Amino acid sequence: MRPINAGNVTLKRKFVEPQAQDNLKTVADIVNYIDSEGRNSATVTRVKKIIAEQLDLETYEVKMSSRIIEDLGASFQDRLIITDLLEKEFGVKFSGKNLKTVADIVNYIDL
Repeated sequence: MRPINAGNVTLKRKFVEPQAQDNLKTVADIVNYIDSEGRNSATVTRVKKIIAEQLDLETYEVKMSSRIIEDLGASFQDRLIITDLLEKEFGVKFSGKNLKTVADIVNYIDL
């Protein structure tokens, strides 16, 4: 079983879900996969992409532990827009939920 190589990073395939193996082509892909901490990597990727696009960030800057306001610099308006985009994307309602981090959002969606 050949390891996954991207730049100077090597990841043993036994640590990667089979469906994710072909998508790990860059160091950023591997970092994002590892950062997802075993969560549904498709959900993590979509959530990070929505947040990054709204806040004009690169997806690698959006970590699972990132706090939306404090760490990523979202304004109140940004947070409302992100909430609306995520609700439409995933068909969930966040009203009344205190979701501060990216991990909080992903965990709520994947419930």
